[in-house]
Amino acid sequence: MALRSVGPAALLLLLVGCAAQPIVRVDAPPEQLRRTRAWALGGRWHSLTRYCVAQDGSVTDVTTARVSGDPELDQLHREAVAQWRYKPQRIDRGRCHVVETREDFGEDKSEGKPMSAEDKEMRFNASRLSEPPLDAVAQIIFREGLRGWDFINRTSFCVEADGAVSSLGTLRRSGIEALDRLAQETVAAWRFEPITVDGPPKRVCADVQFVFRSD
Repeated sequence: MALRSVGPAALLLLLVGCAAQPIVRVDAPPEQLRRTRAWALGGRWHSLTRYCVAQDGSVTDVTTARVSGDPELDQLHREAVAQWRYKPQRIDRGRCHVVETREDFGEDKSEGKPMSAEDKEMRFNASRLSEPPLDAVAQIIFREGLRGWDFINRTSFCVEADGAVSSLGTLRRSGIEALDRLAQETVAAWRFEPITVDGPPKRVCADVQFVFRSD
């Protein structure tokens, strides 16, 4: 897999309390970003990191307020924010902030592997596909209290020679387990015509991406 260049992460500082800016800001190291699952899968990744500023200007209580879907990527963001420093000010004591991080790792990929001819053929042999029920999606997002976000899930699966779906897995987590389960349940109900590529029906595998929008 060819390496893509990685620049500083796009950061948006959402301040809670004072409007102070860090005098030292550290980004997640590009060489470590390249080793994450998010990098291998490609696409855009979005998270929120919460932290507080101590009186001496150091950063404390660093947590992930909104997960990206890749725990390793979230950890790298936390470790970077933990190294930030502010100008010591009594007014900053106990003040907390939230920083939004957006990473763009380029084109979506299937674990870094190009789609095979069999996978492409499968796209045109579907006999029954369905989308996750909108009411179920809305209920899950409302229950989690996370409106205003897009939640991305990528579900891997295989199609057996008889057209049934098997070997379900989650390549990319949405950040909400209930949405990931709903995605798998949806794909599990899919059916395909027996897939033939230059011969008898055969087993092929691929993945599908769902974008759950919470307007």
